[in-house]
Amino acid sequence: MNTPIIIGFVGLPFTGKSTSREVTEKLLDDMGHKWHKAYFGGIVVDEVERRDGENGWNEEQAGWTFQQKEKYIRESLREQHGLGAMAKLSIPEIDAAIEAGEIVLIDDLYSEEEREILVDKYGEENLTLVAMAADWKVRVERAKHREVRPLNEEELAHRDLSEIHNLHKAPPIALAHFTIVNNSFERADFEKSVESLRHEIETRVLPSIL
Repeated sequence: MNTPIIIGFVGLPFTGKSTSREVTEKLLDDMGHKWHKAYFGGIVVDEVERRDGENGWNEEQAGWTFQQKEKYIRESLREQHGLGAMAKLSIPEIDAAIEAGEIVLIDDLYSEEEREILVDKYGEENLTLVAMAADWKVRVERAKHREVRPLNEEELAHRDLSEIHNLHKAPPIALAHFTIVNNSFERADFEKSVESLRHEIETRVLPSIL
């Protein structure tokens, strides 16, 4: 197997993890590197869609919203495999990407247990964590104006505490190799922020692993 190169994006909700990953994808394209996105949440989505297609829900569950089904599957997988479930179940996908010589981008790594599984499997020296951060008021505004399932300030605070206490999300953020602050409101500021992310990834993140 080729030497693993894994970049995991961590952070609380609405800090810009997906933005950071997308910037990294474009940068890797520009540099001629092959990459693969390992979306841990995709495991849950795939299972929900499989059950939908096979009528694999009981009468009550069949009436749930997609989000309720996602929550049920997510909690079921973690009950069965532990808080590192998504990393554990993603190993075959990650192995295949590494074998193909691709840099693996993980969006988004949640728990300390997930981090430990990746470290045990691929080596701490081959995993780089990029933490995204944003001011509280910025995150509140982003949450309020999200097109799909917006959150108010109270709901966002509850989600933060749930992810920190129940999913052990804080340790990977604290242990990240790099932290990028992503505060923006206006479109022009957002574009500058993206360029800033690109600069940080190009000058700090990639040279540390390539």
